[in-house]
Amino acid sequence: MKEPVGYRDKVLGGWLGKNIGGTLGGPWEGHTTPLFLHYYDPVPTEPLPNDDFELQLVWLDMLNHKGVFITPHDFVFHWRNRTLYLIAEYFMGQRNMALGILPPLSGAYNNWWINGMGATIRAEIWGMIAPGMPDIAAAYAYLDASTDHDQDGVYGEMFFAAMESAAFVETDPRKLIQTGLRCIAPHCKVAEAVHFVVRECDKGTPWRRIRHLICAEFAHPCDFTYVPVNVAFIVLGLLSGADYDHVLCNAVNCGYDTDCTGATVGALLGIAQGAVSVPERWLKPIGTRVAVSNYVPGIEYGETLEEVTDQVCALGRQVMAQADAVRRHLAEWTELEFLRPGAGGDVKLPGSTQVCRYGDDRFGFWVDYLDHPAVGHGEVKRIALTLVNHTEADTEIEIRVAAPAAWTLSLDGASFSRELVHRVVLSKGARERSKLLIKAASNARLNPSNRLDVSLSSEADWHVDTDIALVGKSCWLVSAPISADDAAAGSIEAVGRLTGVADGVEPRQLETDSLTGLVPGPGTVVFAETDFYVDQPMNVRVVANSTGPLHAYLNGKVIIDKGHDSPGILPTWHLQGLKTHLLPKDLGFANARLQKGWNTVMLRISGSAAVEDVNFHLVKIANDKPEAAQWTDYQLLTGVSNTNWRQET
Repeated sequence: MKEPVGYRDKVLGGWLGKNIGGTLGGPWEGHTTPLFLHYYDPVPTEPLPNDDFELQLVWLDMLNHKGVFITPHDFVFHWRNRTLYLIAEYFMGQRNMALGILPPLSGAYNNWWINGMGATIRAEIWGMIAPGMPDIAAAYAYLDASTDHDQDGVYGEMFFAAMESAAFVETDPRKLIQTGLRCIAPHCKVAEAVHFVVRECDKGTPWRRIRHLICAEFAHPCDFTYVPVNVAFIVLGLLSGADYDHVLCNAVNCGYDTDCTGATVGALLGIAQGAVSVPERWLKPIGTRVAVSNYVPGIEYGETLEEVTDQVCALGRQVMAQADAVRRHLAEWTELEFLRPGAGGDVKLPGSTQVCRYGDDRFGFWVDYLDHPAVGHGEVKRIALTLVNHTEADTEIEIRVAAPAAWTLSLDGASFSRELVHRVVLSKGARERSKLLIKAASNARLNPSNRLDVSLSSEADWHVDTDIALVGKSCWLVSAPISADDAAAGSIEAVGRLTGVADGVEPRQLETDSLTGLVPGPGTVVFAETDFYVDQPMNVRVVANSTGPLHAYLNGKVIIDKGHDSPGILPTWHLQGLKTHLLPKDLGFANARLQKGWNTVMLRISGSAAVEDVNFHLVKIANDKPEAAQWTDYQLLTGVSNTNWRQET
């Protein structure tokens, strides 16, 4: 691939635009009413740090250390060791990674935020290191986005990475849009939203009218970060603006995730037009200094955007020099069909349940969880194992799998045992898929993360030790539906526990945070009880959201008292203080202290005519004074779970 004319100037222009748009939109993030900005408000004296840019500095650090032939394992390492962002989809993705779940399942499993903007805002670096190669840029974006998103949350980043790659060789926004659309599924919500905007612009509909139509058609009832609506606003800015100012301000003035929309449209403008075209009045207040927060510790980056640009260009020249090899590498690790020679047909995401536990230029080992990675007491979990031979010789491979105590395994119909050995001869280029059944005994101890030890070896002096992670299901006791006016409901609330109080209690094991399946019919309530054991007292934030009325109790004390319906939920610990107009504040969470030993959480879930959505999880607060906690004090709750039934000692 030949280096595009003005390559460095366009990369610098992209970063300048990213900073300008993010700083313009940052103060208005979450405002869902139309805005009327013509310039920064307030006028800054430096760029605003934000995750849109900072997380790409994390990926730049990864690329500088690992090179351009990166894998999902590299992303996992940098998520777990180079960022402290633990909010919304970032929290859910990293929680899965901490449990041993690799991408793309880390983004898809137990993640309410799969369609949030958190990945779409990270697209620029992939377009910049693959200039004029939108398929490669989109594949890099897939590797990135699938760590903490799925569906439209992935398509959004692929769409813009492809557009930004093409913007190095094309400036017509409509042609850029068509390039982006060719790299995503034609019937996904992102594509629908983009086509909607293009049609309305073609009809000559005024842009503010289009903005209202977008909201009516694509807005989420409560999530202002929802990808389709924000992608539509960015495209609307590109097609409705007559110059730099109008493109930038039109996108941000649509509201919603304004720092993201502003940063993305600014980056697209900067790449297409180059740094020389960035108006001085936008650049002068913030300059070219790199501003970062304390949420990305331990990374190496340049102090100015010019230094960052030079690092990115060096990586881009590596990709351009090895484009075919990079494409083959990405095809192997992503299984995206459009990367393969002669591929045709519509784009679609690979299955999100299949992860690569190990891969090199000789062999690969894939695990397909088939539906989800969770297992409960007394249950049999089915997964599929695939061995791949990349060599040019027939090879015998031995696989050994060992389960924890009180667990047993069966491969391809063999008898259950705690350990198994399987040998297979793979011809060159072949792959073999086997079915593995995993059973956790009723008395087995389930941890949040449970590992099967795996050993792979061949005659060719090749040996690898890895593992397969399985998530323990949460244990709940659930009452039968009770009339909301029944005296029995009052008796349960008075005690704050189901055990020993209610009749008809059923044990349930749940694979995700969602409790939506427990919601009863209108006019009735159910009580759901779960227990956590902790070795030492601990401060936590209880996140318990419902579209209907919900009451939460901890050790018999009411901690959440929500008595009305809501249009939707936001199941995260951090959004309650933002300026979104979509939901009332301070609903669905409470700070609490877990005592040493067993702690009982009970939820009173009311049936309702509202859209049903109920979600529950805990977040650790690493601060003796929760009311003074900073964002970095909110942490993953490791080593504490509700994956076992309560046992009195």
